[in-house]
Amino acid sequence: MVADDPVAVGQVGKEGFGEVAAADETVFRPGDAAFARPFLATGLRNDGDEPALLLLVNVVGAGGTMGGEAGATPAP
Repeated sequence: MVADDPVAVGQVGKEGFGEVAAADETVFRPGDAAFARPFLATGLRNDGDEPALLLLVNVVGAGGTMGGEAGATPAP
């Protein structure tokens, strides 16, 4: 993974995460996790023979958007 901003990377279940600097490449192994700011531009590739799974989650505040502004309301 290569990102435009620093990313916190570590092993799930182990204490502490290290930081990968912006534009530095890092290799993920089974059980690794990364935490980054929302909508961060990244480059991902799988150079291995095993399939890779990426789970992406963005947490949205009560306003319905990342910036806290009210989002659109669906018509009834």
